[in-house]
Amino acid sequence: MMINKKKTWSIYILMVLLLLLGLGGIGGGIIMLMDPSGKVLGLPAGLLDDLFISDFFWPGIFLIVMMGFTPYILFYGIWKGYPWARPGMLAQGALLVGWIIFQIHLMGGSHGNPDSLSDLWVRAGRFGLAALKPRIPFLIFPATIPFHARTFI
Repeated sequence: MMINKKKTWSIYILMVLLLLLGLGGIGGGIIMLMDPSGKVLGLPAGLLDDLFISDFFWPGIFLIVMMGFTPYILFYGIWKGYPWARPGMLAQGALLVGWIIFQIHLMGGSHGNPDSLSDLWVRAGRFGLAALKPRIPFLIFPATIPFHARTFI
């Protein structure tokens, strides 16, 4: 079932952010697969010493699948108006914020630099979550929406 409704400006902004996230996820993942040591990205040699992985192969796969292809699937779902796409965007935003927080923790913090690319993506993820915040109860429990109001959510 598709929901036909006019898209708001915030949805268009989220759609652009999904396209950019997909592009960055696929690009970063391919670079990690081409050079699993991380030297091309300028990552320190001992960065993964405390983790259960020895190189950047699996983070590259994660980037390609979860931060590359998934945003494009969500973009398509939002564009066509599928009802699963908005909860998917909420989950993608939460996943993005969690991934960036993990990276900041792994790298030892952003060192108070509010202009770092990681902080920019955290802000974008927070914007996505904030845009959907009033609708979260209805996204999680769609049966609570009265039938006549379902086209407006």
